[in-house]
Amino acid sequence: MKPNIFTLLILLLVINTNAQVRTITGVVNSDEGLPLEGVTVKVKGTNNVSGTQADGVYYIKVGQRDSVIVFIMNEYKPVEVALNSADQYDVRLLRNSFRDPQTTGTQDAEQAETEAPVIIEGRVLFQQTHEPVSQVYLYIIEGEEEFLTDPSGYFKIKTWQKPPIRLHVKYKENPKFHLTIADPLQKQTVWIR
Repeated sequence: MKPNIFTLLILLLVINTNAQVRTITGVVNSDEGLPLEGVTVKVKGTNNVSGTQADGVYYIKVGQRDSVIVFIMNEYKPVEVALNSADQYDVRLLRNSFRDPQTTGTQDAEQAETEAPVIIEGRVLFQQTHEPVSQVYLYIIEGEEEFLTDPSGYFKIKTWQKPPIRLHVKYKENPKFHLTIADPLQKQTVWIR
């Protein structure tokens, strides 16, 4: 029995669906919050490689079966990110720490105790009316260092990054934008148009 055209079309559709490709994007920042250019972005277990641009943005095409992206750059610890249904993954790379063989672990522990997180707080207001804006999504690293403003427009984000810090702002259908926070000790005012 020969397959008919309808059966062949269904078979091609199934093959095409399984081979579906999507584009993953995001921003790669250093632990200081600055965008990193030249980071190698690779789909683990493949030869599929891309890289970050001057603003830290990357784009890479992945298939249905691809499950992990690896971010690699000299002087930084590699990061692996497991893919799910999202199309954007922002990543922070931490510098490798080179230890002097003469240094004891006690000094490292003392240094860790003296380092405190940076707190960025402030309010989000409409630019024309100066009214507070609730439900504004602010983040430094999506999924880790983030906050949704309350009815008074207030936000507070704790981060271990050092200034200048890149704060991303997203409100409803407005285009996403970012601010560079040079002095996190100062209360921030974010204006929404």
